[in-house]
Parts: sequence; C-alpha cells; structure tokens
Amino acid sequence: MASPQASTPAGQALVAGHDRLLTTDQLSVMLAEGSEDTLRGWRARRIGPAHFKLGGKVYYRASKVAEWIDAQEAVGSSGSM
Repeated sequence: MASPQASTPAGQALVAGHDRLLTTDQLSVMLAEGSEDTLRGWRARRIGPAHFKLGGKVYYRASKVAEWIDAQEAVGSSGSM
C-alpha cells in the first residue's frame, strides 16, 4: 500500500491531495525577487500572494502563488502587441 506522503525535490513532505507549501525564502528565490524583505512588505501591504502561518512560520500554497501570478499577468497585459 502506498504511503500518503511523498517527498518533494525541496525535501518537503506532501500529504496526498494537498499543495506544496513554500517558505518565504523559497518563494523569493522562485520569483527572482531575491529578498524575503520584499515578500514581507507585500504581506504588510496585502498585495502579494495569499499566505498563512503555521507554527509561527509563514507559508504559501503553490496553487495560490500560481493564481496570484496569473492575476498579475492579466492585470499587466494590455491585450495589444
């Protein structure tokens, strides 16, 4: 019988049916921001991707980050080339 948990490349555990959780550090690297301070500022101004705290640490769901990126793309595109 398969285990309900699998390991991701980043070494984080996934429970079947749930998103990968990203830390602030991982997301800053992924977004090429290179600064956790940028993400902290976004959280304070409520303009960044949805986040939550678990055990005092901030996490981002990968699916919510993807939705946020899609929304930024839609807002930023003019529809003309």
